[in-house]
Amino acid sequence: MARNRLLDAFNEARSISRRELPEAEDMRKYLDIIIPQVRQWGEDLREMQFYVGKPWLEFRDDDNFHDQVLHFFNDGGEYMRIENGDVSNGTWRLMDTPNRLILDYENTEMFELSFMNENFFILQKHGDQPRLGREKYFVMVHERIGKKLQWPDAMEVLYRVKYEHSRFYQTLTVIVLVIIVIVLVYSLI
Repeated sequence: MARNRLLDAFNEARSISRRELPEAEDMRKYLDIIIPQVRQWGEDLREMQFYVGKPWLEFRDDDNFHDQVLHFFNDGGEYMRIENGDVSNGTWRLMDTPNRLILDYENTEMFELSFMNENFFILQKHGDQPRLGREKYFVMVHERIGKKLQWPDAMEVLYRVKYEHSRFYQTLTVIVLVIIVIVLVYSLI
């Protein structure tokens, strides 16, 4: 009987980590669902070690987008955009307002950080971009993992951030449940 309770507790904790990504029609809607759930585990733009000097692969859910576009935010404000091997340069800088940056490439644009960790760098251009017929999010995935993924797979990886960070609490829950089961077993003896 105690063994069954322990097994049930373990399976419940395990199922929490395997919850499926909710259905959505496109990448923007997935991000609208996922970002509020993972934002608390994201980094801040002032933590430059997470994005400066790293290759960020652009992701879109546009069926006509087949280019390989890499973005580099380098030290000293240098911005490089490499599209299918063709390099273009610009500049970037942080604003005094937290989690906002100015990107000067073809146009000067202001972006706000939506989410960033070692694998994802997701910005949102200031303003109501969908109303203007533009993409809401500027999604970049670290090239190391991004080159292996299609955008739906990237959304799944991003969604798992929530559960990777909650594993500690799941483990703690299992330990507490095991202790409760042990106490119950010894109280019945």
